[in-house]
Amino acid sequence: IILGGIQGPQPSLIIRKSGSLYYLLKYASNNFFSPGIPPMLTYSIIDMSLAGGNGSVTVMNASITPSGLGFTKMAGARHCNGQDYWLLTHRADMPIGNNQFYAYLVSSSGISSTPVISSIGSNQPHAYGNSLSFLGRMKFSPNGKKVCTVYPSRTVELYDFNSSTGQLTNVMKLDSSAVFNPTIWPYAYDIEFSP
Repeated sequence: IILGGIQGPQPSLIIRKSGSLYYLLKYASNNFFSPGIPPMLTYSIIDMSLAGGNGSVTVMNASITPSGLGFTKMAGARHCNGQDYWLLTHRADMPIGNNQFYAYLVSSSGISSTPVISSIGSNQPHAYGNSLSFLGRMKFSPNGKKVCTVYPSRTVELYDFNSSTGQLTNVMKLDSSAVFNPTIWPYAYDIEFSP
């Protein structure tokens, strides 16, 4: 069984739904290279109590993101209530990109169909056929209060994250190249926070 796509810098994320149920969040990332087909963020539900403890898929590749929009990057953090989670992704439009983050509340009752949208920071460029235009990761700090993400041309940005509302604020540009060029090196790709 193939759940979603099989490539990309952050192709999947697992969040516990409740009990033996888990969400598998995944990009249909192969669609990045198919003109006219938007890359969709999907979820599947896996019940680990089935198939003798090996688990079975009970819901497969259900769409999370709106139809017709491109998305890239994916990270998860706990809600301040200590039970729910936030799924954070970044919109990526053609040809110049977009600066909108979409935060979806993930709980035992489901995944919110209405995201919290924050328009902040640099545009995430997206170009079909140019895989370098969407590479790079996004990551939360261990306490969930900061988000860092990288974009092409060595751009690295840090944001404050409100784990109660899902809103991003206070962008700080840590590094950037003066001109967008998806082939420029050194190329920011991954991120890590110290404890």
